[in-house]
Amino acid sequence: MRKTVLAVGGSLIVVLVLGQVLIPLFLARRVGAALENSLDVQGLEVRVRVFPFFKLLAGGIDALRVEGENLAAGDLNLDRLEAAITSLRLDVPRLWRTGTVVWKDPGQARMRMEVSEESLNRFLRAHLGPGVRLVVTQGRMELVSALVVGGQETPVTVTGVPVVNPDGSVGFRVEEVTLAGQPVPQAVRDMALRFLGFSGTLIEVGQLPWPVKPEQIIVEDRAIVLVAGGGTP
Repeated sequence: MRKTVLAVGGSLIVVLVLGQVLIPLFLARRVGAALENSLDVQGLEVRVRVFPFFKLLAGGIDALRVEGENLAAGDLNLDRLEAAITSLRLDVPRLWRTGTVVWKDPGQARMRMEVSEESLNRFLRAHLGPGVRLVVTQGRMELVSALVVGGQETPVTVTGVPVVNPDGSVGFRVEEVTLAGQPVPQAVRDMALRFLGFSGTLIEVGQLPWPVKPEQIIVEDRAIVLVAGGGTP
């Protein structure tokens, strides 16, 4: 009898250990595939932490970590994406049935998205044409193009900093416009910007699978970093 009890107890321990190791791994793959589908990207790495694993019966997850590099999101390439979500609950049965992520409680999320100067230039060329170039240096950005008036081409440089717009997009606040290296007054500045087709919006952040709002934009050398956060109270 004692041997039987020990054998059953040992088997139960093995099952619990295997479940604790394998179930989060399998869940991470399912969540990763669902997020790639919803974000229309490929190459996400997802890690799930849940202890004990049977908390998943109610959808509870301690932490979810998402990372990816060189993610093609429409016209924009995300050079790096990092997201950390804690204390969340998801609809596990729906994830198994349909492969989609639906949050019962989205928890607290933090996101960091890095876009390089090269990726930004590809994005701008797709929307503003090949005659526009962005130069990103520490703390500032320059949009370089040219105006053609009466057959003459005049170099134009728009200097400014990125800002977070109320609609969640990443915008560009103009600080100075120069024509052929000379600063221009406000009236000429507005005309030059209209000629360039410049709307002031650089990136539409779009609908993310977490309830985050852009909080800060950091201008590094040759890249910008968007930091966002939020979640349930």
